[in-house]
Amino acid sequence: MTSATQYASLGIVDWQPLGAAVETLSIAEGECVLSGAWFVELSNIDLVAKLLSHRLLIEIGAAAPKSFIFEPSTTPVTTDSFIHDAKIERSLGMQEFELFKGESPKKRKNLVEPLFTQWPISLDLDNAAEHMRILKKATHIVGTDPEMERVLTASRLAKWMIDGWLRDEKERFERPYTSVAKSGSRILPPAWLSSLPARI
Repeated sequence: MTSATQYASLGIVDWQPLGAAVETLSIAEGECVLSGAWFVELSNIDLVAKLLSHRLLIEIGAAAPKSFIFEPSTTPVTTDSFIHDAKIERSLGMQEFELFKGESPKKRKNLVEPLFTQWPISLDLDNAAEHMRILKKATHIVGTDPEMERVLTASRLAKWMIDGWLRDEKERFERPYTSVAKSGSRILPPAWLSSLPARI
């Protein structure tokens, strides 16, 4: 059994004095890909709402222009809620492993412990370059236009986070004693899944 929700999309927007840099990520079972990037000038700023329609949303940088309004199908989410759920699910997975092993310790003494992501205390996409440095990942891409650099770095950090969740969920799903194996894998943590815009 797998998750009924097989697809989601996240948009990240970096508000700047002259416009907005936008990147989107597509999330499906077992994969997360960077799917598009744009710089939208201030004179055409309403385009940002269309680019981020029917997506989860994270905003970085400055505040949005006062006159700007997102479409109702755009749903803000936070990295804090993602990390919170990921840590809870990691802890639950380890508890289920220990419980299963404890039911027959001699028979299961060679059972391999789940390998879950070591989640940080928090992830701030506004400070993505520093997080990427700590993770020993590239902090920027050579040749990137300056106005796109922050959103591209933030998006790669978001991808690292989502990839970590997908790996953890695969680890849980492949172990028959876990609740995930019984109920089905999820492409995102519960807080983000419950925020997904309705499909059209």
